[in-house]
Amino acid sequence: MNAFRWRFVIFVTLLWCAVPAYGADLAILGAWKLVSYTRADALTGQTSRPWGENPSGYPMYLPDGHMSAVLTSEGRRAAGPTDERKAAQLLFNMAAYAGTYAVEGGGVVHHVEVAWLPTWVGSDQPREAKLEGDTLTIRTQPMFNSLEGKNYIYILVWKRAQ
Repeated sequence: MNAFRWRFVIFVTLLWCAVPAYGADLAILGAWKLVSYTRADALTGQTSRPWGENPSGYPMYLPDGHMSAVLTSEGRRAAGPTDERKAAQLLFNMAAYAGTYAVEGGGVVHHVEVAWLPTWVGSDQPREAKLEGDTLTIRTQPMFNSLEGKNYIYILVWKRAQ
């Protein structure tokens, strides 16, 4: 084998050895802007957009395996210091959490270390993920909505942030 081919083989081998720590994660690295937030009733399949037509949010996936996500509904308004009902509603019109992640099979698992809901801390949140160009579609497993007493599947569509 000539010197060029030998160096090329060593380069490709070293590159290949560096990638397995993150594997398929490389495709979802970076920041993503929320395009739509839809929920489907887990029993009937009926869909709705509980956070309006223009929700906001970003998840960010870092190369070191950390992630964070913040999402809010369309039209959130500040609540006064004594308006408990509005303040509680603000909690239900957002989601925020951070931790680590792993790309597994056809999805991503978020290992939650800090969250707006204490019950999520220490949990694993598996998500189905489909990447098509600069569009990432994430689907949750059925999740119980305590306000409505129903299970919903949440479908979030993201565009790669510029």
